[in-house]
Amino acid sequence: YYVMADIGAVTDEDDVSFARRLVVEPGVATVPGSSFYSRPELGRTKIRFAFPKRAETLSEAATRLSRIRRAVAG
Repeated sequence: YYVMADIGAVTDEDDVSFARRLVVEPGVATVPGSSFYSRPELGRTKIRFAFPKRAETLSEAATRLSRIRRAVAG
């Protein structure tokens, strides 16, 4: 249903900045990991994905996220 992903290998941005960029660039919403920690600094390299969506929606999200991966590997 949910997965917390470490973004440290993908970006130097903090969780809030990266989550905002994902909404703008590929159009995928996530939740900054720091919002789940009593000590927010522990979640600065994490974002949370939720999966209670239709298979078509999840497939489209995967396609959009792959653009970020290609850009980083670039």
